[in-house]
Amino acid sequence: MAYLHVMLGLGFDFHQKGEPMTMAESRKVYLGMLIANVGYDAKSGEEEIAAGNMDMVAFGRPDQPQNQ
Repeated sequence: MAYLHVMLGLGFDFHQKGEPMTMAESRKVYLGMLIANVGYDAKSGEEEIAAGNMDMVAFGRPDQPQNQ
């Protein structure tokens, strides 16, 4: 597998289904290229990467809705 892309459920209110798995926990079970998405900004993404919990962060949309 080239990489594992993890979309954190907290951004979709999945936390009501059980305890969310953290990226640190994901890293313990997958040592390859690990990419995370949902709920990150530049600062929090850089912190997770620096901590070794993931290799990249993906951004799919702005945090705040833009006025149209």
